[in-house]
Amino acid sequence: MGAPLSGVIVGTTPSGGAGGVVSDGGGAADAGSGDAGVFDGGFADAGDAGCGAFLGAPDAASFAEDGGGQSADSGVAMVQGSVDGVALAALDAQATVYSGRRGASYVSGLTVALTSFASACAVFRGDAQQSGATELLLRIEREGPTAQSAVAPGNFTVETTASPPAPDGAGNVTHVTATWLELDGCCASATPEDAALLNGSVSLNALDAAHATGTFNLQFGMTLVSGSFDAPLCNFPPYPTRCSR
Repeated sequence: MGAPLSGVIVGTTPSGGAGGVVSDGGGAADAGSGDAGVFDGGFADAGDAGCGAFLGAPDAASFAEDGGGQSADSGVAMVQGSVDGVALAALDAQATVYSGRRGASYVSGLTVALTSFASACAVFRGDAQQSGATELLLRIEREGPTAQSAVAPGNFTVETTASPPAPDGAGNVTHVTATWLELDGCCASATPEDAALLNGSVSLNALDAAHATGTFNLQFGMTLVSGSFDAPLCNFPPYPTRCSR
């Protein structure tokens, strides 16, 4: 899950239509590519004197709109529990569906972001994270040697470093991750290392061209976090590379 994506098409709906954002280059490294469930890199605008250059894995790809619309709606989310004493009072929830390549593999995915800040779609559509934010990222990704069908509703067990997913007979793998983000003023990780994801599940109840709904039950370190979401599709790049300050 840590390798870049290339040729990313954002806004590919479950019915196969495309819109939103198209990448003509590579993608940023997965925010959860270190210890499972812990964000291990942040990003700052190049040349930002306060934060330096990019922190983590920069992305040279350019993103352009391709006929997709930006969600004007705020999502609804409830998050119960806290991680290392930090709670997430979610003010928004946004989702994106996408497809692309990771090396020789084909990828199709869904990311749902539950955020401590409002108007999250506008930030994410700028290929950015929000400085000082707390977020919970839920990601379901299908990966395999041939073109992958869109993510469909279902019940999923999250993967951890101790329980990686096994491929099916055709070599296809479904990655399901949950990442707790606590970001500092430069969008670098302030998440405690002992807040790694140990186990849990995500239920995707519905996914259509307008929104994604579901529930989750997760264990980060010694803490249980559960809740629900109803997230409009915002069509944002799934692996942000910039920092909104």
